[in-house]
Amino acid sequence: MKTYTVRIYLQQEEDGRWSVSAPNLPGCAPWGHTREEAIANMQEAVTGYIETLIQECLQIPPIIKASDEPEISVIVSAA
Repeated sequence: MKTYTVRIYLQQEEDGRWSVSAPNLPGCAPWGHTREEAIANMQEAVTGYIETLIQECLQIPPIIKASDEPEISVIVSAA
């Protein structure tokens, strides 16, 4: 197992929901009704994203750790 730390961006939309994106994971951009829900959805999305890259033998994009920015860590078990 490896731990991946991904820099994320959170933004509250005009309708009140929260959007999340990760610059190193194109297309990985879930949302939630609350900040906490958005982060939890992102953790699930990042885990699936990285697991798919591993299963398809594709390169994992550079992972950036930023101490002053929101971030999540996910543990992925390789198949």
